[in-house]
Amino acid sequence: EEMKAEEIVKTKEEEKVKEEAKAQEIAKAKEEEKVREIEKVKEEAKAQEIARAKEEEKVREMEKAKEEARAQEIAKAKEKEKE
Repeated sequence: EEMKAEEIVKTKEEEKVKEEAKAQEIAKAKEEEKVREIEKVKEEAKAQEIARAKEEEKVREMEKAKEEARAQEIAKAKEKEKE
């Protein structure tokens, strides 16, 4: 009878250890998922930053082209005035 009680206690302790290990495994998996999500957000933010920088560069190039065209127009107008 005493052996049965010890056996039951031992079995319950083993189950408790298994459940704790399972809970830790779940917590670890959730933490890893959180890390992956953070990395994904960082990657997306980086991609958006790169896209924004490229867009700004494109705008600067267009502004530069407009300035050059305007300068050429002024130069042409001045050249015609001389004639």
